[in-house]
Amino acid sequence: TVHSTGPRNSIMGNWSGFTGTITHNGTKTGSYDPSLTFANGYGIEKATLNNNQYFDNSGKNVKIGALNGTATMAGAGMYTIGGNNKDCKFEGIFKGSKLTKVGTGALSLTTLQSSIATSDVYVNGGVLSLGNAKYEENFFGLNTIRCSGEGTTLMGRTKVADVYIENGASLMPGWYTDAERYGNMMLSNVYIYEGSSLDLLLRNTRGKIISLSNITVSRNFIIKGDVNVVVGVNFTPKADVEFTLWTCSSFEKAASTKINLPELPEGFEWDTTDLWNATGILRIKASNTAVEHIAYDAIVSCEVYNLLGVKVAEFSAARYEAISKVRSEVNERGIFVVKMSADGITESVKIVK
Repeated sequence: TVHSTGPRNSIMGNWSGFTGTITHNGTKTGSYDPSLTFANGYGIEKATLNNNQYFDNSGKNVKIGALNGTATMAGAGMYTIGGNNKDCKFEGIFKGSKLTKVGTGALSLTTLQSSIATSDVYVNGGVLSLGNAKYEENFFGLNTIRCSGEGTTLMGRTKVADVYIENGASLMPGWYTDAERYGNMMLSNVYIYEGSSLDLLLRNTRGKIISLSNITVSRNFIIKGDVNVVVGVNFTPKADVEFTLWTCSSFEKAASTKINLPELPEGFEWDTTDLWNATGILRIKASNTAVEHIAYDAIVSCEVYNLLGVKVAEFSAARYEAISKVRSEVNERGIFVVKMSADGITESVKIVK
């Protein structure tokens, strides 16, 4: 632990091999606020810094393994954060500094960074999650965010300026700490290049939308990569439900751009008729090949059989939760046939457990 009581405190020497944690606290004992200056260019790339008092890079580029805390990270140099691949959360501000995220872990920022240097923000590894959902001003001011590389993701429920997603990276609205990442991200312009993606989540209960992830782009949305959609744990399809995935002033896509969608139960299909527009709408509709089906909120009588025809379970449940109940309550592994009956209609579904 480093405890500052005034100005002009410095870290000297080569700390680049240190793998522990540096906790910086401080108490003002004189006329000047306490601070700690990192007075060399070696960095602490393998260490975790818990910064709860003013920290200054003295104009040097400083690598930090992980960053937590609530205080100011100052100095005109670049802070490169994430080298030890650990998840971290920083609630302070960057003052006059530049920022690059690296490594495989996540850096969660919760405070608007209006004092950061006027410079591009780089996300070159792991996750940068921006958690301020007031949407009153841009998280990084007018700075462009450049997110690049396989496994690299920009996340958040916030407002930002221009965003570039390239070289296999992804844009994913929502907070990193949520079990199911959902919410809206507002952007000025967004460019998603070939090989990169926009990743979205749909959530509902019995067909009623409870939340989803989407983007609002005030100007240009250009996508040459793909759109990937996943659904929440309790997702239950219903015909004629629609999801607005994005809105923008100007929309452009490549001929190769496609949307990757999860499989829907028999009787439903995705409708992308109005998707590739400035207002991108995805719908669920009844399948043209559908026969009469049990309503998805109906209570069904279930019988579960193994491949030898032996009944291994019997219960009642809502249609939309019957299959998950089989997976949780049948202890055996193998292939099973689930026979469901309600209102004079019988359906059979084969599952692998």
